Amino acid sequence: MGKNLAKVKHTFYTCDGGSCRKARAEQTSRDTRAYIRNSGNWENTHTIKTRCNGRCEDAPTWIVQPGNYWYKNVNSKTGVNIIKSHVKNNQPLVDSLLFEEGSTKVCSENERSNSFIKPFEHKELPSGNKGWITKGLSSDQYLYALFIKWCDSQVEGIFTNRIGEKHPMSSLKTIDYTDEFTIELNFEGNTETLLIGAVGANDKTEKQRLKIRGTFYYTEENTENKGIIFKNKIGEKVASMEFKCDRFWKYCEEIQLGGIRITELA
Repeated sequence: MGKNLAKVKHTFYTCDGGSCRKARAEQTSRDTRAYIRNSGNWENTHTIKTRCNGRCEDAPTWIVQPGNYWYKNVNSKTGVNIIKSHVKNNQPLVDSLLFEEGSTKVCSENERSNSFIKPFEHKELPSGNKGWITKGLSSDQYLYALFIKWCDSQVEGIFTNRIGEKHPMSSLKTIDYTDEFTIELNFEGNTETLLIGAVGANDKTEKQRLKIRGTFYYTEENTENKGIIFKNKIGEKVASMEFKCDRFWKYCEEIQLGGIRITELA
């Protein structure tokens, strides 16, 4: 029988993303769940593991509801104290708060700039022509959205895989990202597989060589040619897209690159 949610008073969302796992989030989760069980609070609380909460610099992170309380650097001892504070006193553990509803700032000692994307550079492109290029983000949260948009937009252009085989971009019919690591691009009569899921740094398999680590957006000078190049960890091209669609390029600028545009000619 499932948990009776009508009895649950507090829900603890424990991040299980890559950075939090490296910071021993899994052990923290085990220890705090054991505390909840042994303290008799199993039925009136609930714990949920999440994917990345978007605050990797503060790993491990928790979110507690109700109240929208965010916590930073949660270890087993801090986690137990957070649970005690909410369950027994219905109050946050102030010293460990990262953010709470109504705050105007995030209380982090490790705050990072939210601009991971560099401005376009004017340089020679892989085609040999001059143009502008920048590196976007390559997590599956960005790439899956990119491929969804491509599929929905029916972009005219060419997709090229890592061994040079080409497919019309408009022939992409469906995509499948149900596997933990790979996304399937289903063209008319062909399927291409790209590795976009998180691969551990110590993974020594072929996954490391095929995983997309760099996503580069470019537009050629004095032409309508635009495109995206996907590269692996050592700079080898995994795949590429070449197109002339201004509408799809505008999406790339606005959504994938966070509004960064080519503002001046070199």
